[in-house]
Amino acid sequence: MHRNANMSFAKLLLPAPLLGTALAAMFALVAPARAQTPDPTLLLALDEIWQLERPGISTLSDRFERKDGTPARFETEVRDALSYVHVNAEAAEVEFARKRFPANTSPWGALPRIAPASARLVEVTMPRKRYLVLSGTGEGLFGIGDWQRFGFLHVVDVSQRWAPVHYPLVAEAGLRERIIGRLPGSPVLNYLRLVPARWSDASTVERYEVLVYALNPKGAERVRTAEGELMSYSLTRDAEAGRWVLAPLAQTLVADARDAAGAAFSAPPSAAERAYTPAIVTQPPAETPADPAIAATGETPAVDAAKPAAANGEPLSGSDQIAEDAETLAKRKAKEEAEQAARESASSAFKKKLPGQF
Repeated sequence: MHRNANMSFAKLLLPAPLLGTALAAMFALVAPARAQTPDPTLLLALDEIWQLERPGISTLSDRFERKDGTPARFETEVRDALSYVHVNAEAAEVEFARKRFPANTSPWGALPRIAPASARLVEVTMPRKRYLVLSGTGEGLFGIGDWQRFGFLHVVDVSQRWAPVHYPLVAEAGLRERIIGRLPGSPVLNYLRLVPARWSDASTVERYEVLVYALNPKGAERVRTAEGELMSYSLTRDAEAGRWVLAPLAQTLVADARDAAGAAFSAPPSAAERAYTPAIVTQPPAETPADPAIAATGETPAVDAAKPAAANGEPLSGSDQIAEDAETLAKRKAKEEAEQAARESASSAFKKKLPGQF
């Protein structure tokens, strides 16, 4: 049957609104995924870290073509470059000079296979160093909606052809190869790991923690400042100014907590990381049991309402997020302990006044 006849038949079966929805869904399945475009002001803020010492980065090829044979193998027209080989339905490997590296694992969780249509080959040159980079977005779930913000890089140090070193990296916010660069005086390539630390809604990040790594021979390792502190920054969206602001950060509380829990880069944010209240049916307020301390001190439930939301089991507001530093957390804990001690003291005094009833 002719294509136009098929379309006419579809129009007879489906009302116009449903037909439009069905066609949109069909084209979404066959159209290549489009990666998230990074915010230009975010790029400018991150460039402050490199201090104008970015290495030479050039795109060697923006197309990986499948070669004949099994398993599926994808290569560029560039000689002595990286190849991408499908091992099975989910796994893949990166190959250089007949040496293969697993492409589905990283220090921050399992990686998806790269969508060949999104892949490009990048070269990074530095004094005494040369790197080849396979950059792309993921297949499957990572080609849908907000998941497209993730990019995946397979960086291979080919400075010594007989001993290549592979670094699997994850990029946030559509940055892809913009997360690699060179710190002033660094002998190796550096990597910026962005960890969302505060969300304004289900798909909008308001603040990142930026952890700086060096791609050393043994793997990616955190960089330390001249004072011996781990190098890290906060990257915060200034809505009024319409830009992102970079500032030094003493502690990466969110990243450390996620790493300690073994959370993958793709794991959803915890309730403490969200600065918004999810659109979920709220639970009815819990009944407040009678408290002898209230009768003894003359306090009312309104006093409890003035306490930190976390103490009452309510969702944290944006101002109560874990962006607080360790000193603030310590003050809050001391305050809560003091309040608890006061309540226990008042309750004890009340019992002494009514000894026959306890």
